[in-house]
Amino acid sequence: MMKNKMTRAIGLSIVAAGFAAGSVQAADTVTGSASVVVLSAISMVETTAISFGTIAAFADGTTAGTISTLTIPADGSAQSIVDAGTAKIVEIAAGNAATYTISGAAPNTVITITLPDEVGGYVLGDVLLTDPAAVSDDEFYIDNFTKSIVTSGTAFTYDTDGTGTLVFNVGADLLTTDQGFLIGDLGAPYDDATYTGTYDVTVSY
Repeated sequence: MMKNKMTRAIGLSIVAAGFAAGSVQAADTVTGSASVVVLSAISMVETTAISFGTIAAFADGTTAGTISTLTIPADGSAQSIVDAGTAKIVEIAAGNAATYTISGAAPNTVITITLPDEVGGYVLGDVLLTDPAAVSDDEFYIDNFTKSIVTSGTAFTYDTDGTGTLVFNVGADLLTTDQGFLIGDLGAPYDDATYTGTYDVTVSY
């Protein structure tokens, strides 16, 4: 009789253990969310436009390529003038380099800056200064664009600082041209006017 009770007790224990081992635990499923903000475009503004100052200019229309050049360095060093033949530039008031500011970009990241004459297929004459008032049909060439770092995370490297900001300058050469002058003119003066033009500066990661 005692043996039967023990057997029953052992049997009940095994059954209870079986229920415990096979019991299903409470479970829950949560659907997560994911997102990404894409900001591939870099925010850049021209804070100071390049100016070649105030000059007197004279063209030499006798020989192709005989021009005078006024250089505005990007790094703020001294401006210079190189004349050729009777082509001549006389500085009345000094000009200045352009300044560009990048903001909101990736921090401490190198930025590629591409100027007009660093683009394939660029030829002299692609960037011109002309008189928008059409008082004069004379033209100037803009060429030999240069850039210089102003603020940077690393000296001489065009990378943003810890806030994603980068400031750099752009300089260039102003060249006289014989366009608008009669062939054979020697030292023909440019018409008095304000000559303007545009050019592209491209930045990318």
